[in-house]
Amino acid sequence: MNERANQRVAYFNGEIMPEHDVRVHFVTAAFYTVTAALI
Repeated sequence: MNERANQRVAYFNGEIMPEHDVRVHFVTAAFYTVTAALI
């Protein structure tokens, strides 16, 4: 993701996080979203 996308995710989560943390959270959120959709 580009920097703007990272910032968008950080704002969505209510705080500014380092790029790495944003990416990890984004992947985790996507994983849970897919998992929930399969249940």
